[in-house]
Amino acid sequence: MSRRTHAGCVARLRADLESGAWDARFGHLRDQPEFHGSLRLVIGLP
Repeated sequence: MSRRTHAGCVARLRADLESGAWDARFGHLRDQPEFHGSLRLVIGLP
């Protein structure tokens, strides 16, 4: 991910957290006793 892309992602997340948009979409996840999902580890080599 380029620095520009990273900065844009962080800016959008910050705006969503400050406006409450993140909570409107994903806040229900905080009330779940558990979460079943998957993770993917991505490693970039130079």
